[in-house]
Amino acid sequence: MTTQYTTEQLQILKTLATFTDETLNTLRISQIREQFRVLLTGNLKASKVDAIKLLIGLRDKYLDNKKQDLVFVKTYLETLKSDTNYCEKLFLRDITAVDFVDSIWEYWTLTKSYSITTIAKAKKNEISNLLTDLRNAYSESNQWCKEVYTLISEKIKPLNQEINREYDKKVETYGQSDTLTYVTGNHVIDWCNKILKAFTDDKFTTKTKRWYETSLALALTSGRRMVEIHGNVCQFSKGFENDLVAVGLAKKSDDDFELESPCLVDVDLWLDAYDKLPTTCKNLDDKKINQTISTNLSKSLRNVYSELGIEKYKDARDFYIAYCLDNLYKGELVDGKRSNFLKKLVGHESKKIGLSYEKISIQ
Repeated sequence: MTTQYTTEQLQILKTLATFTDETLNTLRISQIREQFRVLLTGNLKASKVDAIKLLIGLRDKYLDNKKQDLVFVKTYLETLKSDTNYCEKLFLRDITAVDFVDSIWEYWTLTKSYSITTIAKAKKNEISNLLTDLRNAYSESNQWCKEVYTLISEKIKPLNQEINREYDKKVETYGQSDTLTYVTGNHVIDWCNKILKAFTDDKFTTKTKRWYETSLALALTSGRRMVEIHGNVCQFSKGFENDLVAVGLAKKSDDDFELESPCLVDVDLWLDAYDKLPTTCKNLDDKKINQTISTNLSKSLRNVYSELGIEKYKDARDFYIAYCLDNLYKGELVDGKRSNFLKKLVGHESKKIGLSYEKISIQ
């Protein structure tokens, strides 16, 4: 806000903003002086009429500034650009951390009506990136940025709790016949072989090679995530017999964590196709993958998903696990031992996480 207020005054102004003219007129002068003392400095002896007139003026100015701030914040959020001048304007407008977060929250929940998952994940990451830009552009904003991030985190905390509760309920239904997606395993593997062989065939020109189909085929036959296939952390190599070795998996604190698991196509073919992915969609950071690769894959693979019997890219991981358990380890599986195979296949030991992969049944 362009008008300077103390923290205490701002808190009282927020309260005052909830009072209508009629509500103020129902208060006694003693109540007005007690409740709005910090706003009436120098005017504590004013009459009730004059005190209310002064408070209405302060309230209306505060609300007008809030509207202007919301417009400014909305414009800022919609550009999402790392612009030094714009970052400085944001801080120099003297918008308090509290008002900025309130504006963001109103924009997210009312103007855009984002889902709680979108707010808790994607939007929080956006704000984190924006605050980093602002700190880099204007070092004096460091404390302000910390306050904004803390306030945003506090608002998002209950959303995460709700997301986790819903996730727990959903996980409990996985594996039940009415929630399973039935996929023809051999059809999927045949498709993957066809795509990977075509992609690695030197007869095909770069223009005719569809990297997005290759990406899905790599995921379906290895269980690796999109961020691991297109990111700059995970490294792949050939293991024992037809195993694929992956080092530097996503969601593992140890960057050197190594996982060796079966490859559902010839591992040399898999590695050749991976190596031949265009440089424009390899060794990327998480932000680039989320903003570009994920969007391109989602748009380009809609018909492919339907053909294979899955709904989204993430289903590739579920397919890989289901196919391995039903075809490679079926004779070894006994009750209580599935977690051991999940650990071998994708590196997970948690029973809860293991259950989350029980969504696909192989026909």
